[in-house]
Amino acid sequence: MEKKILFTVENWKGDIVDIYGPTKEKLHSGKVIKVQSSLEHDIMHERRTLLSLAKTDREVKEIMRDTNWKIRVLNEQRLNEEINTLRRSQRIKDQTTTKKRFARSVKFVE
Repeated sequence: MEKKILFTVENWKGDIVDIYGPTKEKLHSGKVIKVQSSLEHDIMHERRTLLSLAKTDREVKEIMRDTNWKIRVLNEQRLNEEINTLRRSQRIKDQTTTKKRFARSVKFVE
């Protein structure tokens, strides 16, 4: 199955990073965004660049809507990754605590 590219981000090094989906985030949602990762900061840089080139209020609204959606998608992916990491670590912890190890005695024959 081929993953769908939702959008691309140019990072601070100038490399193009593809962001793959799926996502539950809607484009026209008014949720609050959190800018925490470096890719999210790169999107904010892209936003500032595009806003400086915007000529009408409609263009400004579209830029704000699109960049907010991109950041919400990255927030969602980061949250899902954190949840999966916690689940993996809990599963590993459960596996190691349920196994009891007993010392074995070794007899040497002369």
